[in-house]
Amino acid sequence: MGQADYTPLDPWSSTHAVRSLVLVATSGGIDLSRFDVEDWRPAYRAEYPHAQPFATHPQQVDLSDQLATIQARTLLVWSYADPISPPEVGQYLASKLPHARLIILNHAGHTFARAHADEVAPLIQDQLEQGLAPRPADLARRVKAPGCCRRR
Repeated sequence: MGQADYTPLDPWSSTHAVRSLVLVATSGGIDLSRFDVEDWRPAYRAEYPHAQPFATHPQQVDLSDQLATIQARTLLVWSYADPISPPEVGQYLASKLPHARLIILNHAGHTFARAHADEVAPLIQDQLEQGLAPRPADLARRVKAPGCCRRR
């Protein structure tokens, strides 16, 4: 048996590979300096002193210009009062992501998804289940070439 060809996926050139995305109260890879955000790093470092340094390294990259290339259905879940990632961050991401849906829940704080998992989990489950449905472009790729599968 011959060796199979293997080419790793390039996430930027294979944007069709990710079909569903969920972001919950995150920076989303954007520069947060334009927003009034609380720095979470000192509290995190105090709670997790042995965490890898990259976990609290300040973000140096702004991916705002690349967000429009993400074709996956995207669910953005925010709380109405999050000092670390305020709703304005979610609104900004929703304006940049072409297939985004923003839900702002009536909860406060950054850990609302953990505290209200019974409310957040069904939103995420629904989003992921919708992502499993084949898109017309995916169905077109599955059509076999004429004569490729003849029965004898």
